[in-house]
Amino acid sequence: YRFGTTGQWATYTEEGIAISHDDGTKNNKACYIRVTDASGMTREISTSVILTDNTKPTVTAKIGNDTWGADADPSEPKYYASGEVKLTVDAKDLPPVDTMTGVASGVKKIEYRTSENGSVWEPYDEAAGIVLREADETNNLAYSFRVTDEVGNETIISTPVICLDTKKPTADIKVKDITEWTGVHYVNGSQVPTEIIPADHYGIEKVEYLISDKVLNTAEQAAATWTEGDLANTAFDLRGINGDRSVYVYAKITDKAGNVNIVNTTQIVLDNTKPTGNIS
Repeated sequence: YRFGTTGQWATYTEEGIAISHDDGTKNNKACYIRVTDASGMTREISTSVILTDNTKPTVTAKIGNDTWGADADPSEPKYYASGEVKLTVDAKDLPPVDTMTGVASGVKKIEYRTSENGSVWEPYDEAAGIVLREADETNNLAYSFRVTDEVGNETIISTPVICLDTKKPTADIKVKDITEWTGVHYVNGSQVPTEIIPADHYGIEKVEYLISDKVLNTAEQAAATWTEGDLANTAFDLRGINGDRSVYVYAKITDKAGNVNIVNTTQIVLDNTKPTGNIS
């Protein structure tokens, strides 16, 4: 027998012929068998090309600049402040990196499933990718991809749960017992208890606040220095205020997807001065 049309003939034994994936003299070649009888007559047959491949394909899932491969940690959800994103897959079947003679059989198929449909694998369309939309059933799911090469090696990767969220978070500001902000409110005390109560469907990333002596326009809000609050306890006091003063409390809420909302109170008059009067 020999491998390829230029290989050297070798004697066949009952042990058979071992073909290793990293043996460039045999792998990815046709095997020619020559049988010679006692009278010297010969007959030759050949196989098709025999390829051995024990290297798994590589696969990477991608949304924009975010990628998930075999070493990705899918435990934390990924949030996007977008109504629609495209999830694509890059799959390759490459020769082993530790040999110059190894070969790869090539990618045969790519399949995917979601955290909702469990064990049901569906064909992945490389040309179209998977379009995820905030408003439909493709949102708030994890995606797994299975890539199989021509000889059956397979690789499975998973994305984290992908959440599309374009809705701004909301927040209530509570000063003492005041939560409805219309008109002017009068309060007294040098340390006025204040609380920001944020809400968002997917969760809050950050709560910030500032105390202003005037109503701030959009540019002034952007240029202002905000104090970051503790997510576990968003209560604070209007401290360090002596005498009478008018203030406005602003709260800036950022959700997991990066959506930002700013809310504020109306005018709060801090009145710590006792009235005066005369009896005549």
